[in-house]
Amino acid sequence: SYNDGALYYASDADIFDRGQRDANLWRVKPTEEGWGEPKPLDKSINTGADQLNPAMDKDGRLYFTDNGYDSSGGQANHVGKLDECIALPGRHNHQNASAAYAACRSLGLDPQTIMEGLRTFPGLAHRLELVGEIDGVRFVNDSKATNAEAAEQALKAYKNAFWIAGGVAKAEGIQPLAPLFPNITKAYLIGEAEETFATTLKGQVAMQTCGTLEKAVEAAFRDAKAAGDDHPVILLSPACASFDQFRDFEHRGDVFRSIVQSMMPQEMKELA
Repeated sequence: SYNDGALYYASDADIFDRGQRDANLWRVKPTEEGWGEPKPLDKSINTGADQLNPAMDKDGRLYFTDNGYDSSGGQANHVGKLDECIALPGRHNHQNASAAYAACRSLGLDPQTIMEGLRTFPGLAHRLELVGEIDGVRFVNDSKATNAEAAEQALKAYKNAFWIAGGVAKAEGIQPLAPLFPNITKAYLIGEAEETFATTLKGQVAMQTCGTLEKAVEAAFRDAKAAGDDHPVILLSPACASFDQFRDFEHRGDVFRSIVQSMMPQEMKELA
């Protein structure tokens, strides 16, 4: 599990090719001073096999040892920084990347080959998908986030986001996201939920009701350019279903991508 910000993970090779043995999972945390010699905090399901343990520190650096930390006492080797993996932003993606790293190492791939694969992974559509960058402003399509729980991961991944949200709200609305409101520079609200969300955000987050996705993108782009931040992010992570204005979340994400592409200069369109 991903309990308590777990930093992660190891698996027995057999689980990937035969599915007959359980995995070994480790939870590792850095010291207060940063990364020290990794210490396993707990272990669930020990198959007794040697491990290939990756771990990620609080700064997103990936490490491994060739045997379990408890059995070898070996030093961790730094193999790469996960923030170089542009299509895998956020702690949840870093955890998944660490698990993938463990699988690939147990199958015999060398660390740098795995890291190159992570760096060049193009990402998945509608899941924190970078769909373009214009004048230093990045546009991220997370249309798959149809409730607050899903949007939470996106808001954790980006600080000072220009957040586009709204649609058909779920019962919990966006109140569960209140601890992450400080990560939002400004919210741009669309669809059926815009007035309800505006009430939740009032007095806590700068916001603008926009009605449509196109108006929201235009307003967010104008504000993001004026903000003067390094690589500001316009984040479509609606925390809502899409059925008030779109066929489904994929259609919503495709429309967002099309809007961004229509804003690009011609030479950028040719490269996209």
